[in-house]
Amino acid sequence: MRKAKPGLKVDVVDVSTTDRPDQESVFAFPAHVYRSRAVFLGNPSQQELERWLDTL
Repeated sequence: MRKAKPGLKVDVVDVSTTDRPDQESVFAFPAHVYRSRAVFLGNPSQQELERWLDTL
Protein backbone atom coordinates (compact mmCIF):
# COMPACT_ATOMS: atom_id res chain seq x y z
CA MET A 1 0.00 0.00 0.00
CA ARG A 2 2.98 2.32 0.43
CA LYS A 3 3.40 2.42 -3.34
CA ALA A 4 -0.31 2.77 -4.12
CA LYS A 5 -1.00 5.38 -1.40
CA PRO A 6 2.31 7.08 -0.52
CA GLY A 7 0.63 9.79 1.59
CA LEU A 8 -1.22 7.29 3.75
CA LYS A 9 -0.31 7.45 7.45
CA VAL A 10 -0.57 4.13 9.25
CA ASP A 11 -0.11 3.47 12.97
CA VAL A 12 0.46 -0.09 14.13
CA VAL A 13 -0.70 -0.48 17.72
CA ASP A 14 0.09 -3.34 20.07
CA VAL A 15 -2.99 -3.23 22.31
CA SER A 16 -1.30 -5.36 24.94
CA THR A 17 1.11 -2.51 25.68
CA THR A 18 -0.82 0.60 24.61
CA ASP A 19 -3.86 2.35 26.06
CA ARG A 20 -5.79 4.14 23.31
CA PRO A 21 -9.37 5.45 23.16
CA ASP A 22 -10.11 3.72 19.84
CA GLN A 23 -9.66 0.32 21.49
CA GLU A 24 -13.35 0.35 22.43
CA SER A 25 -14.29 -0.37 18.80
CA VAL A 26 -11.87 -3.30 18.57
CA PHE A 27 -13.16 -6.67 19.72
CA ALA A 28 -11.17 -9.00 17.44
CA PHE A 29 -7.63 -8.99 16.12
CA PRO A 30 -6.19 -7.95 13.81
CA ALA A 31 -8.43 -4.96 13.35
CA HIS A 32 -8.20 -1.99 10.99
CA VAL A 33 -9.57 1.15 12.62
CA TYR A 34 -10.35 4.46 10.96
CA ARG A 35 -11.45 7.45 13.02
CA SER A 36 -12.16 5.23 16.06
CA ARG A 37 -14.34 2.85 14.03
CA ALA A 38 -13.37 -0.71 13.12
CA VAL A 39 -13.56 -0.99 9.33
CA PHE A 40 -12.01 -4.46 8.94
CA LEU A 41 -11.74 -7.34 11.37
CA GLY A 42 -9.06 -9.72 10.19
CA ASN A 43 -6.90 -8.94 7.21
CA PRO A 44 -8.71 -7.72 4.08
CA SER A 45 -7.39 -8.64 0.68
CA GLN A 46 -5.34 -5.97 -1.05
CA GLN A 47 -8.25 -5.37 -3.45
CA GLU A 48 -10.72 -4.90 -0.58
CA LEU A 49 -8.36 -2.51 1.17
CA GLU A 50 -7.72 -0.51 -2.01
CA ARG A 51 -11.46 -0.26 -2.75
CA TRP A 52 -12.13 0.99 0.77
CA LEU A 53 -9.27 3.51 0.64
CA ASP A 54 -10.60 4.85 -2.68
CA THR A 55 -13.83 5.81 -0.88
CA LEU A 56 -12.03 8.22 1.45
